[in-house]
Amino acid sequence: MNLAEKFGPIVGLKLGRSLVVTVSGPAAIKEVLTRAEFDGRPDGFFFRLRTFGKRLGIVFSDGPLWKTQRRFSLHHLRNFGFGRKQMEEKIQDECKSFVEKLNEKCNLPVFMHNAFDISVLNALWAMLAGKRFDVDDERLTTLLQIIHECFRIVDMSGGLINQMPFIRYLAPSACGYNQILDVLNRMWTFLQETVDGHKRTILSQPRDLIDAFLHSMTIKVDVSFTDDQLIALCLDLFMAGAETTSSSLGFAAMYMVLNPDVQKKVQAELDEVVGRGKWPTLKDKGNLKYTQAVLLELQRISNLAPMGIAHRAVKTTKLMGYDIAENTIILTNLYSLHMDPKIWENPKKFQPERFLDRNKLNAHEDYYIPFGLGPPWRPFIGNGPELRRLAKEYGGQHLAITELARRYDTEVVGLKLGKERVICVCSYATVRQVLTSDDYQGRPDNFFMKLRTMGTRKGITVADGDLWKEQRAFLVSHLRALGFGTTLMEQMIKEEIKQTITLIEKNVEMVDLSATLAPSILNILWTLTSGKNVKGNNRVEKLLQLLRQRTRAFDMSGGTLNNYPWLRFVAPEKSGYNLMKTINIEVRNLIMETINDHKKSWKDERCDDFIYSFLTEMKKREGKRSYFSEEQLVMVCLDIFIAGSATTSNTIDTALLAMILYPEVQDKVHQSLDSAFKKNADVSYCDKERVPYVNAVLLECQRYFPVVPVIGPRRVLKTTHLDEYLIPKETTVLLNLHSVHHDQNYWKDPAVFRPERFLDENSNLICQDRVLTFGLGKRRCLGEALARACLFLFFVEILRKYKIEYTGSTKPTGKQTPGMIMSPEHYKAKFSLRV
Repeated sequence: MNLAEKFGPIVGLKLGRSLVVTVSGPAAIKEVLTRAEFDGRPDGFFFRLRTFGKRLGIVFSDGPLWKTQRRFSLHHLRNFGFGRKQMEEKIQDECKSFVEKLNEKCNLPVFMHNAFDISVLNALWAMLAGKRFDVDDERLTTLLQIIHECFRIVDMSGGLINQMPFIRYLAPSACGYNQILDVLNRMWTFLQETVDGHKRTILSQPRDLIDAFLHSMTIKVDVSFTDDQLIALCLDLFMAGAETTSSSLGFAAMYMVLNPDVQKKVQAELDEVVGRGKWPTLKDKGNLKYTQAVLLELQRISNLAPMGIAHRAVKTTKLMGYDIAENTIILTNLYSLHMDPKIWENPKKFQPERFLDRNKLNAHEDYYIPFGLGPPWRPFIGNGPELRRLAKEYGGQHLAITELARRYDTEVVGLKLGKERVICVCSYATVRQVLTSDDYQGRPDNFFMKLRTMGTRKGITVADGDLWKEQRAFLVSHLRALGFGTTLMEQMIKEEIKQTITLIEKNVEMVDLSATLAPSILNILWTLTSGKNVKGNNRVEKLLQLLRQRTRAFDMSGGTLNNYPWLRFVAPEKSGYNLMKTINIEVRNLIMETINDHKKSWKDERCDDFIYSFLTEMKKREGKRSYFSEEQLVMVCLDIFIAGSATTSNTIDTALLAMILYPEVQDKVHQSLDSAFKKNADVSYCDKERVPYVNAVLLECQRYFPVVPVIGPRRVLKTTHLDEYLIPKETTVLLNLHSVHHDQNYWKDPAVFRPERFLDENSNLICQDRVLTFGLGKRRCLGEALARACLFLFFVEILRKYKIEYTGSTKPTGKQTPGMIMSPEHYKAKFSLRV
């Protein structure tokens, strides 16, 4: 801090042979933490000493080894409960055991500095090695005490032994070399015994992370899977569990002793929210605002790792105007953030109230870990141009996000798009957490969302809060009453299939399905909504064409127009603003005509279709404060119209295209259908269980060719945590389903179209929750029942009747056209009657 006050936020030093830069202040620290140029770890004597003279483990390694081993560790730790309910249950078990031990020592002095060591370690060690230790384990207690002493000998730069390695020959004890070697030898012996025990008892199904690593060694997944790497990995995780969290809890106990008034407030809140008769859970966290404020203040004032973890510049670059040479060690002075009087009033005072704003938690996220790793933000414009450049280069926003996640080796990519903070979530665990957590149930309140709803933010798709809850429930219940999800809907689907096949029969040599499918799907939804058939309606055909243009002009973040709304004044045509305005006018006119026709023929309690049902409810609530208004009805009809215009039809279109691209799969589909159904038999959606291979093909189509590869957007309703990041309130969240559906670690061969992955050895369909086409949680797709039934029945009836081949000289490639939703490439097919 003193050097920073004298020389500025970037201070250059020479420690031994190493060039070292210390970085202070929020701007400089955030730049180091978010730039790929500073993602390296130091390569010095101390850092190699702890891992057999090599660069192993995950804490102080970098490059390909670090990426491979970090992904492996996170993936398998999650499989064994890390970040899930199982982990919470393990932690609760350790808490109960710890409290029982405390009860035995009630009214006796307890040394709290290392009281939490074994309990905290157990929560991690159970997932790592499948074992827990007794709180009074003497060998482990001694080992942990030595580790604590070792941390006091060495600082984050590696200490004197790293700066002048030769000193170990002159003063081995004074420089800490003997003590470090003693700790390492004990640790290596302890860990080797644990690994050897696993080798003697290993099973075909991994029990824990060590088993999973040994399996990967056996099948030679990667050259980085070695015995030494396993010991180094265990050492990193052991020390992480043994030092940081347990020391934080030790500080917490100390500050409660020093601040009894704070302790009483925490206890009062816990009594009120949780009660003394049960254990707290993570679900209680949102209601424990004062307790959370205390924990934030503890992290701020205790400064457990005041210099963070050392970084290394992987190439020569610049930082805040200074030249930073390749291999320079970078130390981030987190103490300068946490104790800066310009940021915190009276920073040396323990004051949890600084994190509360009118009884609401204010996490001051600007001075904490960034909300996701990603490229640095450019002034005024953020990351918008870079994201669009990558989307163009790689073939879509989803692939651009995947590339950024790869570059920054993170599952949560942080971006600034215009004025919006945006995180892009890229793994199954984090996507599932967002989809199922109430913290992420909002929708962004941005320019595109307002433009899409004609300035209202009404309807269902874009709405949130009480309006969304009430209107969604009303729509679902009344669509069901009208036949949605029933045999009546299935009859409507079959009628549309007959008409589609009639169109095919008229021109079997050259059929353009994309122009046929969208009106068919829309017709079913619109008939339930308005009682009207829209097939052959020129205005509707024009609107569908405009909506197809919209999907190509925008992406799920709202596109350039959303990032920079002022473009509508400068380039209204190029930015897509004029297109959106035209769509709004055309759709509103169509919907208002339909509503006005319904008004003329409406009678009390009339519920022939959704519009009549809505008008009836409006009449009932006249004169009362209500969400049922004409404007809301227009927006709900707009949502239904847009929902029926593209996604399901594109999915069916893509599935049929896949049969052209993979004729051997089409042959198997034909065989499956022929063996399950007689030639002229009536097939219903409930018959899907009879054709597991067909279902596997449709699942693989949804996985391999996701029509909506980035879903959302969501809005964070309150400051929360995701993975290792603090996510501020009002952050926009995009969910990259493509990265989930193409996860190399899970699918093994995601770039291969292989329906058999969804079948077991007996050719039965495997229940698969990793294909998230329709989302999860409270915002799960409303049209799922229609989409699934349409996809199955259209696909089955067309394939029962025809063999599909491409027509023309050029075979389709399967490459999708990017946009808000993905469209199959334009192709024409030949439909040959099967004998």
